[in-house]
Amino acid sequence: MLCGCNKNTSNPTAVRPIEVRTITLAMSEDSGTRTYMGEIAAETSIALYHPLGGKLLQLHVHNGQRVDQGQAVADMDDTQPRSMHEAAVATLKQAEDAYQRLHQVHENGGVSEVKWVEMQTNLEKARQQEALTRKSLEDCHLTAPISGVVSDMNVHQGQQLLPGQAVCTILGLQTLQVVFAVPESEVATFAVGDTVRLILNAKPEDVYSAVLTEKGLSAGKVAHTYPLKARLLRTDKDILPGMVAKVQTTQQGVQGLVVPSGCVQTTQEGPAVWVVRDGKARRQQLGATRFVHDGVLVAEGLNPGDKVVVAGYQKLFNGASVLEK
Repeated sequence: MLCGCNKNTSNPTAVRPIEVRTITLAMSEDSGTRTYMGEIAAETSIALYHPLGGKLLQLHVHNGQRVDQGQAVADMDDTQPRSMHEAAVATLKQAEDAYQRLHQVHENGGVSEVKWVEMQTNLEKARQQEALTRKSLEDCHLTAPISGVVSDMNVHQGQQLLPGQAVCTILGLQTLQVVFAVPESEVATFAVGDTVRLILNAKPEDVYSAVLTEKGLSAGKVAHTYPLKARLLRTDKDILPGMVAKVQTTQQGVQGLVVPSGCVQTTQEGPAVWVVRDGKARRQQLGATRFVHDGVLVAEGLNPGDKVVVAGYQKLFNGASVLEK
């Protein structure tokens, strides 16, 4: 009973301060320089194939080989197309001979107009069939439609190709482009005709220029970025499709308060951050924001000297006591 009279002055239910890490805001200037990762690609690429397919008899080139326009690339088995063309030629000769014979009779009025029109129709059909089979025969000998580099050759001699199956792709190197993606928050700053700088990983000592030629209108479903394409103003033989390039663009600098993007939370009322004032945490809603290269530029809601929580905010609530590290 005497022990129960002792008074315990400690408060076991007292809430301990939440440890957080903060930064003190100050005015900063965004340099306006943006860097994106891109890839060099051929502006023109043409796939070579035979519409009817068939056996691949011979390949004259290999992957990575440079070819000139009109150079032989591959030969398909032309047995069936040649047979069809020869039959079409024989039919055409027969139709032309019949036309000449009937023409003389028609001039003397010995053939009705119906019969004469039928003869003309048969001759035209024979001509069209001959042209069609001749084109199919010519397609058995694949040639490069443009000068460039052979790519995507995944077939072998003797292989049976399906109708429309490509033998290879010819990449034109006369005009190259860089393909890169930008976040949806920055795509509005680009316009067709803008000039960007390129630095290739393979040639870091050189700087190239490119003009924006295409601006995508549909964002990617995963990263929500928009694809952009820019044509290189100068190329050389060392630049090849597939090379990685850094795309740099310079825009007008902006002054303001920049907070790390990782501490900005999305709420029903809009973006917000946790700030510390007089040892207490409070959620602060932000006005207009915009992504910059080193964080988020805040237009309203914060002032220079404010302490923004950048780590440990997951356990915070309005009015919570905090201990700054």
